[in-house]
Amino acid sequence: VPSVIADQRLVSPAFTLPTVDLPLSLSFWHRWTFDSPSSCNDGGILEVSTNGGSSWIQLGASKLLTNPYNGTVKSGVFNPLAGKSAWCGVSDWVWTVADLGDYAGQTVLLRFRLGSGNSGSAEGWYLDDVKLQSCFAEPVEQYLINLPWLSR
Repeated sequence: VPSVIADQRLVSPAFTLPTVDLPLSLSFWHRWTFDSPSSCNDGGILEVSTNGGSSWIQLGASKLLTNPYNGTVKSGVFNPLAGKSAWCGVSDWVWTVADLGDYAGQTVLLRFRLGSGNSGSAEGWYLDDVKLQSCFAEPVEQYLINLPWLSR
């Protein structure tokens, strides 16, 4: 994370989410070391676009089923994400699962966005094993077991 005001983005390719086999989820591992364990001068968020990137909506904390945002980006340090809920401070690797069911049937872009203010610098934000998935019922297999002690 630079010690200057910055708005960095990692954008996915466009993809169409299915309308069947719900629920839909995005899961990923991430860790971050921002400017301070206790303040929220810098922060990371997850955003969704349904119009090819013309506009973006932050995925709300209620849609983050595991490891939701842990702070609110501070005003006064000129961070472009000021006032937004975000992942802040310092965290070791955590697994986050996000509910994307509201976007079923739509073509979406996903964006990991990191905003930094003008107060201090730090290591940054790491993402790994990003996975989009839906659920479907496995076929039920039936087995006929012949138990010799039951046959007569």
